[in-house]
Amino acid sequence: MSTQSHELNPRHLATNVALSATAVVAAVYMVISIIIALFVSSSLTGQLDSRLRTALTDLSEGVPPYIGQFSNQSTSFGTPSPSNHFETPLVIWIISPNGIIESNYPNAVLPDSGLNVTSPTTITVSKTEFRVAGQTIGSSHIVVGLSTEPISSTQGSLLTGELIALPFLLAFIFIGSYTVGLRVARPIEAARQRQLEFTANASHELRTPLSVIEAQAGIALSQKRKPEAYVEAFTHVRDETSRMRHLLEELLWLARFDGSESPPPFESVDCVASSEMALERFTPLAEQHGLSLSASTLSPHALIDAPPEWIERLLGVLIDNAIKYTPQGGTISIEAGMQQGRAVITVQDSGPGIPEEELPHIFDRFHRVSNSPEGAGLGLSIADAIVQATHGKWDVEPAPGTGLRMGVSWQGV
Repeated sequence: MSTQSHELNPRHLATNVALSATAVVAAVYMVISIIIALFVSSSLTGQLDSRLRTALTDLSEGVPPYIGQFSNQSTSFGTPSPSNHFETPLVIWIISPNGIIESNYPNAVLPDSGLNVTSPTTITVSKTEFRVAGQTIGSSHIVVGLSTEPISSTQGSLLTGELIALPFLLAFIFIGSYTVGLRVARPIEAARQRQLEFTANASHELRTPLSVIEAQAGIALSQKRKPEAYVEAFTHVRDETSRMRHLLEELLWLARFDGSESPPPFESVDCVASSEMALERFTPLAEQHGLSLSASTLSPHALIDAPPEWIERLLGVLIDNAIKYTPQGGTISIEAGMQQGRAVITVQDSGPGIPEEELPHIFDRFHRVSNSPEGAGLGLSIADAIVQATHGKWDVEPAPGTGLRMGVSWQGV
C-alpha cells in the first residue's frame, strides 16, 4: 500500500467536523424550537384561561339582566378582533335547568362534552377548537369559550420563522466549522507528516551504521585474516557504533523534550561563565581537528533565566557544529556578554558558511547543508528547541566562503 493512501486529507477531516457540528446544532436547534413552541403555547393558553375566568366572574355579577338578549345576536364567532390578535370574541352559552341552551352566537353549537364543563378545557365547537370554562350561576350553568385559533396561528408563524432561519443557521455553522476544522486539521496533518518523516529519517540514519557494522563483521569472519585486517574492521565497527550512539542520544533528547510536560527548573545562568566552561571542554577537540578555538567577553556577566543543562547543550551543539564544518587550520571564536540590554552568545567560524537558500531549513530535523557523513542533522534542531523554549532569538549571518556566525540573545535578568 502506498504512503499516499495513509495520508489524511485536511479538507476531508474539516468536512467531517463541519458535518458533525452542523448535525449537533440542528438537533439542539430542533429541541430548543420544540421547547419554545411548548412554552409559547402554554403561555397563550394561560392567557385564554385567564380571560375565561375573568369573564365568568363578570357574568356572575351582571349576566341576569342580559340573558334574554343572547338569542337575538347572530354575529359569527371565531374572528379575532382587528385591534388585538389574541382578543378573540367571547362566546357564552347559558344552559337552563330545562336543558335549553342560549348563546350570544347561535351558530356556535355547544357539544355534549361541554355542557357540564367547569375547569378550563379544550373542545371542538363547529369544527373549531375552543378553550372553554363553566360555572353555575343561579339556576343556570354558564359556559364561556374562546377560539384557540390565535395559538395555532402564532405557532404556525413561529414554526415558519424557525424553518426559514434554520438553513441560514446551519449554513453559517457548517462554513464556520469547516473553516475552523481546516485550520486545525492542517497543522495536525503537518505534524503527523513530520512524525512520519522523522521516523523514516531516524530509521535510515540508524540503518547506515548498522549496515557498516554488519558488513565489517561479515568480512572479518568470512576467513582468517592478518591481525591488521581485524584491527581495521574493529576500528570501523567502533566508529559506526560511536556514530550510532551519538544519534541515539540526540533522538532520546528530542523525544524527552517533545514528550515532557514540564521542563527542568529555570535558574539564573551566566552566559559568560557557561562560554568559558565550553571553551575548556572543546579546546582539546578543536586542537585534534587542527583548529584554533578562542573566547571573548562583552561584559563580566550576562545572566538569563533558563535550565543550566540546556544552555550547556546549546553551546555544545554550536561549537561542535562549527568544529565539524571548519576546515583544518581554521578558527572558531566564542563571544558572550550583555549587548543592548540583552544577554548574547555568539559562535563564529571560518568554515564554508551556509547558502542563503538553505537558511530557512537549517533547523529542520535531519536536514544537512552539506553531504558530510558526520552528524545526522539533529544538532541545530536541538539548539532551536532550546532557544524557543527559553524565549531566545536567533541571529544567524551566513557568509558563504567566509564563515558562519550563529548568535542567540535573551532578555537579561
